[in-house]
Amino acid sequence: MPRCSTAADLAQIIRVADALINIDAVGVACKDIENSDWSGKLGVLITLVKNTNKPPVFLWEQPATLRAVIEIAAIIRGGRDALRARPYFLQLAPPYR
Repeated sequence: MPRCSTAADLAQIIRVADALINIDAVGVACKDIENSDWSGKLGVLITLVKNTNKPPVFLWEQPATLRAVIEIAAIIRGGRDALRARPYFLQLAPPYR
């Protein structure tokens, strides 16, 4: 019987992608359905950071979430200048109409 994906599922998929040598960045293959809200998106980023050394790829749709992600990435890199010099994540930008 199907079930909703969880944070543990996401972490496991991220670790698999991290181990594959032909994968250069890691995206989100499932959601933590129980926490699938604005703050849950930040939880997804934290799950990515904890489970891979590869750059995370994600679609942050809300400006507030993207700003928070930039701040987190700057902390990970050691400041905004370091983040500019060595970007940490890939932001997907689909065409909107």
